[in-house]
Amino acid sequence: MKMKLALQSIVLLAVFCVQQAGAQNVAINGTGAAPAPSAMLDIASTTTGLLIPRMTSAQRIAIAAPATGLKVYDTTTGTFWYFNGVVWVEELSGTNGWMLAGNTLAGTEWMGSVNNQPVRFVSNNLERMRILGAGNVVVGATAAVSGLDLFDVVGTVASPYAVNGYAAGNASGVWGQGGSATGFGVIGRNTNASGTGVLAAGNNAALTYLVAGSGGSFNGTGTGLVGWATTAASGTGIAGSGNNSGVTTLVSGSGGAFRATTTGLFSYSTTAGVGEAVYTNQFGNIVRVNYWSGATQFKIAGAGTMPVACAVKDDNGVDRTMYCSESPEFYFEDYGQGQLVNGRAHIDIDTLLAKHIIIDDKHPLRVYIQIEGDENCKGVVVKNKTGNGFDVVEMQGGNSNATFQWHIVCNVNDVDLGNGRISHLADVRFAPMGEPHEQIDQPAAVAPVKPGTAEAGQAPQPAPAPANKPK
Repeated sequence: MKMKLALQSIVLLAVFCVQQAGAQNVAINGTGAAPAPSAMLDIASTTTGLLIPRMTSAQRIAIAAPATGLKVYDTTTGTFWYFNGVVWVEELSGTNGWMLAGNTLAGTEWMGSVNNQPVRFVSNNLERMRILGAGNVVVGATAAVSGLDLFDVVGTVASPYAVNGYAAGNASGVWGQGGSATGFGVIGRNTNASGTGVLAAGNNAALTYLVAGSGGSFNGTGTGLVGWATTAASGTGIAGSGNNSGVTTLVSGSGGAFRATTTGLFSYSTTAGVGEAVYTNQFGNIVRVNYWSGATQFKIAGAGTMPVACAVKDDNGVDRTMYCSESPEFYFEDYGQGQLVNGRAHIDIDTLLAKHIIIDDKHPLRVYIQIEGDENCKGVVVKNKTGNGFDVVEMQGGNSNATFQWHIVCNVNDVDLGNGRISHLADVRFAPMGEPHEQIDQPAAVAPVKPGTAEAGQAPQPAPAPANKPK
């Protein structure tokens, strides 16, 4: 009976300490202060806290018909949970959520998805990037351009830099390494017909690209194939390694450095019109490789009087230059030795050579003879020239058996390249060279100029038909 009265006294004392303000506001404190007018329940203490119900996850889940907003502390997970009217929701904290100002990490935390769903990144309420379930990183798109790509950047803004993806550095602007012998370290793709797949400049050189578009455009003050290294004069713009062969760069720097165990650099042009697989410009001197002028297919075509050369060693092991001869027409040549028999000889042209030359009144066979070993020979003439051979006859009815050297020069016949294209070779003479088709943007001190500020370049012009040779 005494115990019951003591409990009642404690309850009455607690009720006495709870001050009511108006009809509803309640304050719990040790000072007798009134509750704040905006608070239904005002609990004040400087030495104790509020302890809400604690239970295990099983006990929390077993609560019958939990009210919306009901909150408990889950001892199994060590976190607070509240019921949102449909499901229980765990409150996030610095240990189980990513804080906007950063987290203190132990090294086991991670971000991402636990199922095959992409991780999306959004700015201005628009998705900008996502990491796909397969591991591909896609910027500006929702799917990988190719399943072989690890990193895809897809842009829609038309400008010199396409705002598709930009990487810059003092040493290497972009560095990529393929994971297998058939992998690609860096892939650039522009879906616009006049776009450029990869645009790079090195040695702080100007960015240069073709108005007609290309797979890659590389420029440098020291080396023609380049990337962009913003401040280091000896930097490399793009370093590529194939077949897991490592990377080799030039000490003086370059825009691009490509190395592989088989093919270091592969270039492919798909146009059926005027174009080339490789277009180079060395301080205004333009050379094209695998070039179609619109009338003739060239292996190498260069403007100006630029020689084709090779190197040989001198007695001191120093490389010395040897030059190839050039001519206004396209010729095949052959050399050989013959012998007169009673003053006559017939020379057959190699059957393989004969398949690729044209011999007629407009394209005569040019034959040059040098007699050897018989000073009594009366001289020779060449007769009966055809596409298969020619006769050598001693003059004045001579019947010597002198030996001779012969040299023939022949016009090359036209070649059917397939796909409706004929490379006109037989009548080409001083054929027009293609015009430059570049657009050059001035280099910036640190970063490229803003998109859209570059001057317009000159579009490529089809080469006119080959001029007829003089008769």
